[in-house]
Amino acid sequence: MPYGWSRLGAGLEFGWEVAAQTRLTLGYGRDTTDRSFREIEKSHEDVFRLAVDTRALDKVQLRGGYSRGKRSIVDYSTAAQEVSFTHPEGINNQPGLRKFDEAARDFDAGNVSAQFNPVDAVDVYVGFN
Repeated sequence: MPYGWSRLGAGLEFGWEVAAQTRLTLGYGRDTTDRSFREIEKSHEDVFRLAVDTRALDKVQLRGGYSRGKRSIVDYSTAAQEVSFTHPEGINNQPGLRKFDEAARDFDAGNVSAQFNPVDAVDVYVGFN
């Protein structure tokens, strides 16, 4: 049986101009994934975001952001492999084992970047995630 999945995402973002040419953004996103013939049928991932974007300096744009997320899963079934093979050979999934796209997780991510425009024909971008 082929695996199947569908993903639905939604989010909100609020932005404020906190100083001249500087914007602060707060956001929230939620992704829901429904799976067929997998160990979990449904997972939810909630992500909170904070970002700052400024053009306060002439010919320089600076950005920074931070995200914190949590994926929760529903009813992990080690017996799911029984329905994904036409001739199953028995369950060999470990009860504590989780595949990377099905595991519950907490994560933190950050990024900073700078874009310089020393002259009109040249852009220099430096970033770190």
